[in-house]
Parts: sequence; C-alpha cells; structure tokens
Amino acid sequence: MGKFDARNVPACPKYLLFVFNLIVLIGGLVLTIIGIVAVANEDYFKGEEFVDHDMFRAGAIVIIVVGVITVFFSFFGCCGAIKESKCLLMTYAVLTTLALIGIGTVAILGFVFKADIVQEMKVALEDKMKNYNDKLNKEAWDNLQQNCENPSVENGNIYTSGCMDIVYKLEKYAGTLAIVALVFAILMILGVILACIVGCAA
Repeated sequence: MGKFDARNVPACPKYLLFVFNLIVLIGGLVLTIIGIVAVANEDYFKGEEFVDHDMFRAGAIVIIVVGVITVFFSFFGCCGAIKESKCLLMTYAVLTTLALIGIGTVAILGFVFKADIVQEMKVALEDKMKNYNDKLNKEAWDNLQQNCENPSVENGNIYTSGCMDIVYKLEKYAGTLAIVALVFAILMILGVILACIVGCAA
C-alpha cells in the first residue's frame, strides 16, 4: 500500500475533528472564565468559615488549570485538522491521552473522598451552630444564610431543610456528574481516534 497524500485526507474525519475541538476549545474558555470569576468574586467563598478556605480556592484554581489545558490541546486539534499536520495531530493525540489519564485520576479521587468532604462540612456546621453566640460564628452563619434559605444542619434542628440538604443533593448528583465525565471521556477518545486517522492519512 502506498503512502497517503495530504490531498487524500478523508474529509469527514477531518472536519469532525475540527468541529469537535472547536466545541471543546469554547468549553475550555468557559471553564477558565468560571474559574477566574470564582477566584475574583469574594462571594464565592462565603461560608469558608465552615470548610477550609484553601479547599474552595483550590477547586477554583483547578477549574482554571483544566480550562487552560483544554484550550491548549484543543487548539492543537483544530490547527492539526485544518493544516493536516501529522506533527500537530500526534501532539494533540498524546496530550489528549495524558488529559484523559489526569481526568480519570481526579474523578476517582473525587469519588473516593466525596464522603469525607460531606462529613467535614457536617461536623463544621454542627460545631459552629453549637457556638452560635460567638461573634465570629454568628457572622459566619449570617453569611451562610444569605445563600441558604433554611440554614439547618440536620432535620429537627431549627429548620426541616437547609444547607446540608444542598450538600447532600450535590453528593446525590455525583452519579450524574460521573456519567457526564464518562461521556466526555468517550468523546475525547473519539477525538484521539479521529486525530490518528487524519494524521496517518496526512
């Protein structure tokens, strides 16, 4: 079999790869903006008295890093598809594979430690409620009340629902987030396959 000429690069995989990476690039920009806004907006960290401030800020920084990396490797994918450059496409394939490994690692860690995070928040909320008369704790609860209509820790204490209910709902949605992450991972794998097809034909 002879070597493919660049002119023989399949049009369908080429443009699918470009459109896919363009969408991912836009998504990466959105993630980056969300992370920057979260870091710059002090309201994002309301309630930091209940959980380690650094944990919240680290989460926002992780979002920024993921967004920037996503923009970076999707740019390689877009340029590689349009220019039909084997070098750019193979670089994209390698970066995407590394990103998949990183995302998988973070997802596993998040799933493993999600219960610890919820428990930490619950213990902190209960501790602050016991010392509500303390000025700093009172200010912390007042700040949290601005974000939770019914600031309770558990049913039977003050209100029947509240901020811990929100935390438990977020934990409940972890399964949905896992499915979304799985779909995203499948799309990234598809991107790698398309990059290899176009790259080998270039």
